[in-house]
Amino acid sequence: MRNIIVIILLLAFIGCVEPYDFGVTETVEVMVIDAQLTNEQKAHRVELSLSRAIDSESPSKVAGAEVRFIEDGNTEINLIETEAGVYETASTISGKPGSSYVLSITLANGTTYQSTPQVLAPPVAIDSVYGKYLELPSEENGEVLKGMQFFIDTHDETSEVSYFRYEYLEDFEIKVPYPSGIEWYPSTQTYGPRAEDIGTCYGNDQNQSLIIASTSGLSENRLSEFPIQMVSVDDPQLEHRYALTVRQYMLSASAYQYYKNLQENNESSGSFFDKQKGTIAGNIFNQNNPAEPVLGFFEVAGVSSVTDFFISSDFRSQGFISNYDLRNCNPQTAVDTVQINTLNNELMSAYNIVEFPVTVPNGAIIVLVPCSDCRIYADNKKPDYWD
Repeated sequence: MRNIIVIILLLAFIGCVEPYDFGVTETVEVMVIDAQLTNEQKAHRVELSLSRAIDSESPSKVAGAEVRFIEDGNTEINLIETEAGVYETASTISGKPGSSYVLSITLANGTTYQSTPQVLAPPVAIDSVYGKYLELPSEENGEVLKGMQFFIDTHDETSEVSYFRYEYLEDFEIKVPYPSGIEWYPSTQTYGPRAEDIGTCYGNDQNQSLIIASTSGLSENRLSEFPIQMVSVDDPQLEHRYALTVRQYMLSASAYQYYKNLQENNESSGSFFDKQKGTIAGNIFNQNNPAEPVLGFFEVAGVSSVTDFFISSDFRSQGFISNYDLRNCNPQTAVDTVQINTLNNELMSAYNIVEFPVTVPNGAIIVLVPCSDCRIYADNKKPDYWD
């Protein structure tokens, strides 16, 4: 009887709950500035937009502005608008280590934004990039995560800069087990030699997380075994050949603090019960109204980069064995032998011709597309630096 009463009370309570419509009645647009200047010889760019409202699909681009870098307080480097909200230097330039730079922006309505002066720190070379096989407990479910953890070592003998930011780019080979060398022509329902290699493709991935480090307070300005990226045994990157490009940015103390605050802010789970930390102040301000919030930071940094190649077999002695399974491509599920006269567009929408076996007169070996055409996973154009 008691259980029945509890159920009735629960049903009554649920029936009284009404959905609340979180309608957006008013939004405040905030200037968003994405700007960077480095020692690299390239066209540097600045992007201007207004923060996106909750009910909007994309931010509004800010066009028609005058944008410039001011070097050492007197030399102006003007940027031109290449598309709405995107401004680039008219030619390739490189920032000078030791020089001070200010970002100046004047909108079409006369509003002026300006950064505090930022000194470009000299780049520091990365000493080495290497991988170690690790087995780590998962923070989510307690399972053991197995994979190659890639680290870097770096140091600065001058001890002038002790703040770092990192980006990485992964390039890797994807090979299908049964590459098709024969192409099917749907318009004529005939076949012929394939003009391009679709057996090996090249995937790529770029980090989306913020990676920063500091040697401030340490006895030596050196980073040893600093983790950059972990490749799981279940991921495709180390199935064959793998290239890791790491970019190292030398930051000012204010830039590091900005990124650290941003990192801590993003660690929040985002529920209504979390402490709301508000807008993170950068180094760009409205000259007419310093109290106006502005999102973004004018990053001025010396940059160095290194690209290293790795092969999966190099790590087997450490215990690494790739578990990546390319769509269950095996002879039992992927391959079939049919008569040539049965080939048609419907069948060939799911299969590719691999070869015509001499042991089967008028026969063709066909293989499922995911097991014979790497282009469904990545691009078959080899990166320029891939040897």
